[in-house]
Formats: sequence, C-alpha cells, structure tokens
Amino acid sequence: MPKLLVHERDDALGELNRLDRVIHTDLHYLATTTKDWAAWDDTYAFIQGKQNDYPVRNFSFEMFNDMDYDLMLFFTPELELHWTAGIDSNTGNFSSCPDLTQRCSWAAPLASLARDKLANRAVVEIDHNLEGEPETNFLLVNDGQVFNVAAHAIHHTDDTGPSEGWLVQLQVLDEAWVEKISTQTALAMQFQLGQQEDLGTPSIEPISDEQLIARKQLSGTDVPVQIGIKIHRSNFMERLAAMRYSQLWTAGLLATVILLVLVLLERTVLLPLRQLARFTREARAEINEATLSSALLERRDEVGELAREFTHLIQQQRMKRTSLENLSLTDHLTGLANRRCFDDRLKALFNKVEHKGQPVAAILFDVDHFKAYNDRYGHQAGDQCLIMLSDSAQRTVSSEAGADALLARIGGEEFAVILPGVEETQAVELAEAIRRGIEALVLRHEGAARGFVTISCGLSYLPRISEASSSDLLKTADDALYRAKEGGRNQVVRAAVSPAQD
Repeated sequence: MPKLLVHERDDALGELNRLDRVIHTDLHYLATTTKDWAAWDDTYAFIQGKQNDYPVRNFSFEMFNDMDYDLMLFFTPELELHWTAGIDSNTGNFSSCPDLTQRCSWAAPLASLARDKLANRAVVEIDHNLEGEPETNFLLVNDGQVFNVAAHAIHHTDDTGPSEGWLVQLQVLDEAWVEKISTQTALAMQFQLGQQEDLGTPSIEPISDEQLIARKQLSGTDVPVQIGIKIHRSNFMERLAAMRYSQLWTAGLLATVILLVLVLLERTVLLPLRQLARFTREARAEINEATLSSALLERRDEVGELAREFTHLIQQQRMKRTSLENLSLTDHLTGLANRRCFDDRLKALFNKVEHKGQPVAAILFDVDHFKAYNDRYGHQAGDQCLIMLSDSAQRTVSSEAGADALLARIGGEEFAVILPGVEETQAVELAEAIRRGIEALVLRHEGAARGFVTISCGLSYLPRISEASSSDLLKTADDALYRAKEGGRNQVVRAAVSPAQD
C-alpha cells in the first residue's frame, strides 16, 4: 500500500510539473509576439511620432480579439506613455488612445503597474533572449485579475539606431485562457490567486476514493498564483484491486494445496502439486519461461483442470500487463511513442556502458503557426493535421533510419527523434527528409506565409555519448529549433553539443 501511494503521488506531481511547463511555454509566447511588434520599423517610426496613421492601420477590435493579448502600451525611453490600445476585459470594449483619459481610462491602473515594474527593475535584471536583446516577462495583479506581461525595447528591425522606448503587451489570464490550457494538457486545471504564505511544497490531497487534487505554486514568479489539477484515481484503484485479488487468489491456492495434500496420494497428487507450486512461484516472479508439462495439462481430473486455469490466468495477466505498458508509452492521438517512452529510451541510451563513445543525434521539430491553424480550422482539424504529420514522419524514419531510431510526440505539436549510432550527415538528411515529406502533404494553412503546413527542425549531434548529458543534447536541439523559427521557419538548423566540462 505505501508503494502504491508513493507511485500515485509521483504520477500526480509529474502531471503538475507538466502543467507548469505548458503554462510557462504559453506565457513566454507573449514575449515572442512583443518582440515582433517592437522590432518593426513602423513601430520605431511611430514611437518617434513619424507615422500618425499607425494606430488606424494596425489596431482594431478584430485584431485584438483574434490575438492572445488584450492590451498594448507604448512607452518612451523616459517611461512616459505614448499610446494605449486594447480591449477592456471587464466590458469587452475596444479603445485606442494617445493618453489614459476618457475611453482608455480603464487601462490606467495596468499602465501604472507596468511602468513601475519596468522602472524598478535594474537593467542587469532584465532577461535577455538568445540574440542578447533585452526583454522581460512577468505577472501583474489588478482588481483580482492576473495578467501576463511582456515588454521589449523598441528598435529597428536590423538593430541599427538606439532604442526609442518600450512596448508592453498584457494578456488577461481568465477562464478562457484556463480552458485553453486545460484543452492543451487534457487536465482539469485550476488557476487562482493565493496568499504569500501559501508558497511552499506541492500538496497532494485525496478528495474521494475516485479523485485527488494536486496543487502547487506556479514557478518562476513572485505573484502567489496557485495551479491545481483534479486527477482520477482509476490507476490506483485498479492496482489496489489487483493487489487484493492477488492476495485472495494466493489464499485460495494455499487452501487448495492443503486439501489436495491431505486427500491425494504421492503419485497422483503430491508431484503435480509440486509442479503447480513451482509454476506459480515462477509466474509470480515474472519468469517468462514458466510453463506446465503437457502431461499435467492433459489430465482429466481436478489437478489437470487447475493447471489449465492457472495457465489461462497467467496468460491473461501477461496480456493485460503488456497492454497497460503499451498504453503508458504510447501517445493516444498519433500512436507514436510519448514523452515518457522518449525520456526512458534517452536515459537508457546515455546510462548503458555499451553505448559510451558512440555518436547520437537528436531532432526536435514542431508545426509552424500551429496555434493559428487551430484557431482557423478548429481543434479537430488540428488533431487530424498532427496525425497526418506524424504518419508522414514515421514513414520517413522507418524507411531511412535504423531500427534503433525512435520518433516520439513530446508535446502538443512538438516531436522528437533520437538517432543513436549515426553520422551527422545522415541525421541532417533524415531531418530534411522529414521536413520535405510534411511539406509535400501540402496541407492548406491560410494563416501561414506559404499557405500550407510546414515544420521547423532543430538538430543536435554528439560525436561521443560520454562527452555530454542527454539534457545537453536536447537543449542544443531546442536552441537550434528556436533559431529555425527565428530564421523564417520551414527549415532545418543544426548545432553541435559542446562537451561537458569536468
């Protein structure tokens, strides 16, 4: 029982940490869009007062309604407000103003909070992206509502000239946002403001025999926001029932053995019982070679029937165990290996002695503008798109990679391939083949620049497994994927893993 409870707690914490990672990925997406606006020459001219028609051309109710952000604030280098545009989350009304009077007065508290946050943070404390450009991402609370805030310095697209101020975007984390995250993670998510004293270790509390609730403080923020999930205890109850069933079956078996020993003679009873006892011990120890002799199975008395029932029961248990193991390692939508299977395979690859010194490559790829695809065509179409992409990628990996290669879906629209024992050129060719295969599907995507679905790939190559850890391999592949996105998407960007320092 203690082991079952520990296993259940570990599963709950794993789901809670997965939710935390998905939330941070979603929150950081705002920083990406903020950079796109801030690094636009038109925005640079607008903050200098050279494009008076900039708000009319770019801001509208439809634009904000379609985007993941609700408010845009333009600040001068002295943190004076230059322009405000957005949708009031309380009334749903759109406004665009040069100041915070009249129609835009609703944004005054948020503008004040954002200005104070920027003013109080030293330059050395401001985050920097991969290109070394300053950016910041934080949470604000106003009137009981939590806002995701991203800020970026306004400058020319080619980085010439000084920064002319700051662009700040705010996204309200409301019920619609919670529902979106719940859909992405397939978890019944809870999101609420807590008290400062609530900060601490995660809590796992059963609320009934069928459900438990897991809560923790959202990591990486000084705002006391609690996230939680409700988890069905079906796996725990099944394991508990199996344990009790095993106990009852063992008790019945012992009673049967005692009765047979007392009634039957050595030749007709004791020897078959010894065979049965040995078979059950081997089966319970999960020795696959555990079998019964054909003579015992062909007996037409109670001992023969018991032997046949044992064999049938063990076969059923092995089938159920195999089915459960497959389910736990397979992505339910695409049929590919899931994140757990991928992590286990990667861990085993780096831990086994026989793999030391061998080369390994990792490919990470995800769908370009997939959120826009879902927004335009719906989540059902998005799921079908992922299925078609995974089928294409699996065909490519199966035909062009070795038997040790593994393709897995490790996130919403993110996939990974682990390639042990390959040359770097082979890994690059495979990544290009995957990209071309998906591009050849020509799946219509009007929200993408090319009009159809494409992917971006990041490739990391390690000449010798002993030179770095699996996390180095994946991080470098993830950095390469980020550069592929930044470089225009629909391409493969490769990078080498630097050897770990002793």
